[in-house]
Amino acid sequence: MLTALALGYIGPINAYLSQRAELHAQQSGLDRLEARHRSLNAQLAALERNDVLEARARTLGLVKPGERAFVIKFPPAE
Repeated sequence: MLTALALGYIGPINAYLSQRAELHAQQSGLDRLEARHRSLNAQLAALERNDVLEARARTLGLVKPGERAFVIKFPPAE
């Protein structure tokens, strides 16, 4: 009788432990996504500042109207 009772609990206990592990994995994934979301929001807020936006545009090779762009070509390395 006691053995049958113990065997009856094995299935639900295994399911509970499995769900608990899956919940932990999902929570970890959610934490990573929330951190990424905060990082992207910070980047978006920074791009609203003119100095950051201009620096970003300069790294892309953009120039202001009326400025001259110079391209420096180095000889190929041998």
